[in-house]
Amino acid sequence: MLRLVMGVALTGMVIASSVSAQPEVKFSGSAQYRIRANIDGGKTADGSDRPTTSDMHHQYGWSLGVNAKANDQVSLRFQIENVGTNEFSAGVNNNDGLLSGSNIHAILLGHAYLVWNTEIVGVEAGIVPVSENSAYDAGYHVSRGSRHFDRSTAWNEIASVAGINVGIKAGDAVRINLNTSTKGSTGRLIHDNDEQVVDGYRIGLNAPISIKKVTLTPAALIETGIYKADTNGAPIPGESNMAMAVGLDVRARPTSKMDLRGGIGYGMLEVEDQIDRSTVYFQLHPRFSLPGGRLVTAYSLGIAQNALTEIAYLRHYVDINYTHNINSHLTIRPRFRVYASSNDSDDDLRTRIRPELIFAARF
Repeated sequence: MLRLVMGVALTGMVIASSVSAQPEVKFSGSAQYRIRANIDGGKTADGSDRPTTSDMHHQYGWSLGVNAKANDQVSLRFQIENVGTNEFSAGVNNNDGLLSGSNIHAILLGHAYLVWNTEIVGVEAGIVPVSENSAYDAGYHVSRGSRHFDRSTAWNEIASVAGINVGIKAGDAVRINLNTSTKGSTGRLIHDNDEQVVDGYRIGLNAPISIKKVTLTPAALIETGIYKADTNGAPIPGESNMAMAVGLDVRARPTSKMDLRGGIGYGMLEVEDQIDRSTVYFQLHPRFSLPGGRLVTAYSLGIAQNALTEIAYLRHYVDINYTHNINSHLTIRPRFRVYASSNDSDDDLRTRIRPELIFAARF
């Protein structure tokens, strides 16, 4: 990965120096504080209530980035951070996961890629951002048990992977986007539990189709090298498996101040030529422009069926945040989100509720 990043950086600097002797350089950064409670409960096989347990953790996050622009076609973008894509998820991992995200020694390359754009083709190469869609969400949900908005940092509703993004404009109303990437560490400079990483690849394809004020985006995803489930359904590193997902997203802008977005996805996990897990994923997140900022509300529902345990899992997620522009150099965002999970097991019903408060600033 470091070879890839160095190659991208060197190529970008050569191109930038040949195009412009004085490229435009912009710096950016963010900081956040996050506090999260974890409340577990449920019922045992005899119908009695399981003792409720709870804990609370907090996390500090930061990022620093630079965008070096040679011209309208070529630029280099870098970002380092201490909170990566896995640590920021609202998913099923225990709260102990927050501690690694606050480690002052954990430094991640959130982004490090070269951008090349023309009127028809756009290419990004390196540690690149991957835009969200319901197929990507369903694929992540079926392979890891959860998937939610805003996984990478306090601001980016994207994941970052080592790979290549290619976009092709196919007419005035259609664009085809392809992402190919490797799996494993997405930029961790100081490795943590690197032996747990299972190598593999991910290929995603989506095609936004615009019809007046409505955009439809069909998408598909194939992913290998994901974690294998043991007899209890818990994910463990193992032999290479494959996840496949499809989805359809809809975006409508009825007015200049209203942006309605939603989607549905289906994913399945194949283990040794058998369907091990499947999931249906639904999401709705309207956005509203307000004086001085933007209000985002989001709801998602994931229903996953585990063929090994014959247990279904129901996962809800609610997110409300408001982005306020203090001035052209400073933006703040308070945020509240709740994750809730339960299963349908008669012998071992387990529930989890996870409320969070997040305060962030960007400059």
